[in-house]
Amino acid sequence: MLKNLLYAMFLLSLCVSCSTGDDDDVFATEDMIDWYVVQDKPGKVNRLLYDIYKNEGMTIFINDTLYREEAEDQFGNPIVNLELFDVGYYVFSTDSKVSVRMAADSVAMIKALNTIREKVLPYLPKSGAYRPRSILLVDSVLKVFEPSRGKFEWSEVSIYQGSLKGVAIGQVGSVLEMDDLALSMWAGRILGAKSVDWIQENCDEYVDFENKTNEGRTSGSNYGIYINFTSTSVPPIYGFFNWYCRLDVAKKYRTPALEDDLIDYIAAVYAYRGKEGVFKEKYKDYYKMLDKFELAKKMVEKFEITQGIR
Repeated sequence: MLKNLLYAMFLLSLCVSCSTGDDDDVFATEDMIDWYVVQDKPGKVNRLLYDIYKNEGMTIFINDTLYREEAEDQFGNPIVNLELFDVGYYVFSTDSKVSVRMAADSVAMIKALNTIREKVLPYLPKSGAYRPRSILLVDSVLKVFEPSRGKFEWSEVSIYQGSLKGVAIGQVGSVLEMDDLALSMWAGRILGAKSVDWIQENCDEYVDFENKTNEGRTSGSNYGIYINFTSTSVPPIYGFFNWYCRLDVAKKYRTPALEDDLIDYIAAVYAYRGKEGVFKEKYKDYYKMLDKFELAKKMVEKFEITQGIR
């Protein structure tokens, strides 16, 4: 007993000694740069970014370089300090199987920003884990799905939501060509980027959603498989909105992963809200699409109620 008491006193004294260093050893948090604060800079795009940050509280990046400073090391050699929006950043590691191509068209950026302001921000939670920390606008999001024979096989996806720094949304260069429905689907994927986590954890319909996709199979899954169809009109038969085209093999496709498929349907719920009849008419010959859409509507409604959105 005495031995344990002495050991406890030793640990306590050790902790106290570690916490009584000089003031110079204390890390000054006021000197840290907050990368998520948007500065008011000249230019139409920059002004819009600042206005959205100031009034809606959302940080949106159009460049993966968040900070750049030219300095010198201790020997007087020039160095450059960079802070990047690493799309694959996690707490203890980085996902090297995701990459982005930056957007460059300022006109497209302005349309994308206005679309986010109108179709995304009003329907996000005000705070919490299911509100993206930031949004990075890019032209393309590329992801490796399955290394084969030591060779990475890349496909282009619409969005990547795995980074702790924020959500990367692609196809910015294409927004000028999108009609209102396509824009709503594009915006809806941002809404699905974080709500998909809550839905997978809290909605029983999630299992029914997966089972509906795999209905008719005797084994295995329709998710994440490679196919050789040359027509992109086939996906609705399987209950999908689209295939993911492999970049290294022409006309060879992969079906989406379950999470990506669910994000597409969350996007569809928002895009077709108030005009569900249009969806039903468009996909009337594809019962899986209709059934999964109804399941997605129920899941989105539950999410919005718990987050105080509706």
